[in-house]
Amino acid sequence: MMSDEGAFIKELHRQASLWLRDGIISPQQKEDILARYNKPAATAVIPSKLIITLSILGALLLGAGVILFFSANWQAIPKWGKILLILSGMISSYGTGHYLCHEKGTYPKVGASFYLLGAIIFGAGIFLIAQAYNVSSNSAFGILIWGAGVLPVAYAVRLRPLLVLSI
Repeated sequence: MMSDEGAFIKELHRQASLWLRDGIISPQQKEDILARYNKPAATAVIPSKLIITLSILGALLLGAGVILFFSANWQAIPKWGKILLILSGMISSYGTGHYLCHEKGTYPKVGASFYLLGAIIFGAGIFLIAQAYNVSSNSAFGILIWGAGVLPVAYAVRLRPLLVLSI
C-alpha cells in the first residue's frame, strides 16, 4: 500500500523526466525540483507505518473494550440509555475523526482510527440493540447491515481501513 505522499513523489519523478525530455526544464532544474520534495526513507516510512499500526490497533482494542463494557453492564442500562450510549459513542468518535482528519488536519492517521472506532461501535450497536429488543439474532443479516452502514462513510472519507471493514 503506497501512501498519497509516496504516489505524489513517484508521479513527480515521472513528470520531471517528461519535462526534461520535452525541454521544459534543464537537468539542474529537475534535480532542484526533486530535491525539494525528496525525504529520507528512514524518516518518511517507518514512523508513518508505526503510527498507522498503533492507531488501528488502538481503535480495535478500544472498540473491543466498548463492546465488553456494554455487554457486561447491558442488563442494568434502560433501553433508551442503550441507544443513547451507542449513538453518542458513534457520533463522538466520527466527530473526533472528522476534526483530526479534515478540520484540524494535523493528525490524519489518528483521525482515521477514530473513524474506524466509530464503525466498530456502529456494528456493536446493531447487535446489542437487536438483543435489547429481542430481534432475531441472525448474524449474517447483522453483518450485512453493518457493512452497508459503514460503506457510505468509507466512501465519503476515503479511508481504506473503513472500506476493508465494510467489505
